[in-house]
Amino acid sequence: MAQRVDGGVSRNDFICQMISDITCLRVERSNSTEASVMGAAHLAGLAAGIWSSVEEVKSHRKIERVFEPNPTTREGLRKSMDKWLKAVDRFRGWYS
Repeated sequence: MAQRVDGGVSRNDFICQMISDITCLRVERSNSTEASVMGAAHLAGLAAGIWSSVEEVKSHRKIERVFEPNPTTREGLRKSMDKWLKAVDRFRGWYS
């Protein structure tokens, strides 16, 4: 199973790889960062008869890059997250 990312932050390779590592899922980044705009355009094209089916529209999607989970990185991220959670716990109740 693959997850798809879009939007401005999807241009950041580090973030995409981190999402893949944390979720243990393959992450696909489209060559278009704006899925909402493309979705609206595709729906309009379907309504206008430019495309005949949803399958035809799906065939236009191009994947720029795929990020595969890295178990070694995941372990490091888990340790970092544990440290962060401990730090947050120390500051709970700091302000009333």
